[in-house]
Parts: sequence; structure tokens; C-alpha cells
Amino acid sequence: MPAFAPDPILITAGLMAVRFHWQGDRWGHEVLGPRATILWRSVEGPGGSGDPRWPESPAWVSLSRLGAGAAAPLLAVGQAGRTHYSAVVATDPADPQALRFDVAARIQEGPGWVGSTYTTGTTGSGGPLRLAPHDTAGESLPRTVRWCYRLSTTGLEPLAGTSLSPPFEA
Repeated sequence: MPAFAPDPILITAGLMAVRFHWQGDRWGHEVLGPRATILWRSVEGPGGSGDPRWPESPAWVSLSRLGAGAAAPLLAVGQAGRTHYSAVVATDPADPQALRFDVAARIQEGPGWVGSTYTTGTTGSGGPLRLAPHDTAGESLPRTVRWCYRLSTTGLEPLAGTSLSPPFEA
């Protein structure tokens, strides 16, 4: 955990950008569209149960750039409770104008919530939009779950193995 707030980190693809900023004890982020308009904000901290072991979004405490320049991928890692999180944020290979989040969680105990949560708009008052791995109830522990999604000017799009609730409407 940094002793001071590190500078924000930006990743870009076409008209899209994600700005990561230090928020208390973890990296939060904002998704920016054309003209740096804030489209979505990550929701950080304990989920609806108030249990810090199951945060609204992955608790990323380390963020590293994998190359040079604003379009170079980012690697994020962190932990909440006994769950370890990792993610790669990069230009989507299927759409160079979009950014793709590929997130994994290694779960050691039964989860209350594992996924990514966003509010919409500049004020963060809309939403929430929740992205999660398809239901994995009943699988043995420990296990790894994965969810992937694309961020573009047309919206948040869940990719294979991921659900979005409520569904995004452009």
C-alpha cells in the first residue's frame, strides 16, 4: 500500500480512456468517452452486506504498465479477505477503439459477491451496472472465476462467461 497517493494512470484506445486513481487503500477508475466525458465510475469498498471481504469491485492495490505509452496494457492485482484478484486492461483485439477488462478472482471461501460494479455519468448517480462471472454456485473451493467485458462508445458489453445486470441500453 503506497504511503502517499500515486499519480493517476491513464490507458487509451481510440476515443475511450480509463483513468485509474488512488482511492483510500486501492485503485478506483473512471471510464472516459469522447471529450473526456465520464461515462462510468467504479464502485469501491464493501458490498451491500458491508463485509469488506466482498467488495463491489475488485480491490486492486498494485497497478503496472506492461510497455510504454498510454495505449500499453495495464496489470492490476489485489486482495480482499482471502480472495485474490488480477486483471489485464488493454485495447480489445476485436475492436481497437474499445478497451477490454479481463478479470480473474481466486476464491478461497464462499462469496457474497464477486464482480465489477459501476455507476453511470459524471455524478455517479446512475446505475449500478454489475458485471459478474456466470453463476458458479456449487463448485468446489478453492476455485478461479473469470469475467471479461468491453468498454466502448456504444456501452459496456459483457463478453463470454460474463453477465451484466441490468442489461445496458444505448
